[in-house]
Amino acid sequence: MRSFLVQGILAGISMFAVMMAFGFISSAAFPELALEYQNEAIFRPLSDPAMYYMYLHPLLMGFLLAFVWNYGRGFIKGKSTLKKGAKFGLAIWAIFGIPGMLMTLSTFNVSSALVLSWTVSVLAQYLAGGIVLSRLDKQKI
Repeated sequence: MRSFLVQGILAGISMFAVMMAFGFISSAAFPELALEYQNEAIFRPLSDPAMYYMYLHPLLMGFLLAFVWNYGRGFIKGKSTLKKGAKFGLAIWAIFGIPGMLMTLSTFNVSSALVLSWTVSVLAQYLAGGIVLSRLDKQKI
């Protein structure tokens, strides 16, 4: 149980850090994307308490990834922890990220560029989470 808690927390923290970094970088590089978030007909303001979930989501996903990793790590082939973790993150992204973003693209009135930025961000988050879990697995926490 201790191992699962450590895995979930560290994977979640890494995913949160990637999410925040990607948000800052994409907002600076593409200011027009940042402007879309100001459309309160689509997005809640950051002051809305429901928006706290946005910050909690990577931690919850860290625990979900840790759970799946603990049951499925034997299926991930690779000689290095980096490769195994990246393959795991890529698989999770393919299963959860792509379908979710296709649904977002088809149902919400947001730009394709914004959905593409989310898709890349989620890929980076899942890669980070997978690599952290693979590294922790090697360390036998």
